[in-house]
Amino acid sequence: TLGPSSISSRRRSPTPPGLGNRYNLRSNNNNYEKQQTTVWLQEDTKIKKGLRNLGNTCFMNSVLQCLLHTPDLKEYFLSGRYKDEINADNPLGKNGELAKSYADLLMHVFRTDDQPVVPSDLKRCVARFNPIFSGYQQQDSQEFMAFLMDGLHEDLNRVMKKPYTEPVEGDDTKPDALLANEAWETHLKRNQSIIVDLMQAQYKYF
Repeated sequence: TLGPSSISSRRRSPTPPGLGNRYNLRSNNNNYEKQQTTVWLQEDTKIKKGLRNLGNTCFMNSVLQCLLHTPDLKEYFLSGRYKDEINADNPLGKNGELAKSYADLLMHVFRTDDQPVVPSDLKRCVARFNPIFSGYQQQDSQEFMAFLMDGLHEDLNRVMKKPYTEPVEGDDTKPDALLANEAWETHLKRNQSIIVDLMQAQYKYF
């Protein structure tokens, strides 16, 4: 059972000649819904470009290629909107450094002539906060993706001071849909970011 959706609403507008897609994005989360940004994605952002392996770092590059080409996430960073949401004081974050490093990689991929792009700066940033990724040996892609996504989320968390919350426990006295709504609302009290907007949801196991 899904709780209240936090995925941003999108409206497509006509595209003038010579330009790419126009996106109007608005999130439903608190003060973020007051902001609406229109960005033109030039056709040159659709280029195909490789990432150079640094030893056995294909585990990292495969994850990065997927994330770099996630349209709404790409637009969020390339437009510079992430700068207004960096939460450098979040003790669970990475001082905003991971978000900035990821944005720099996006700029190199989509706004320079570098071919292929060497993601060494992002790798060093990740390794500084998680030494398991400090070498050049093979690692688990899922573990890398989970660390990167969690780091980006906390660096960009709009909740400046997280309140204490109690976990929502399931029982037989409430319908699943009601419990799901309560659990999601509790989650949003501590977690609101572009990562939550686009990539977090609830699942029900049978």
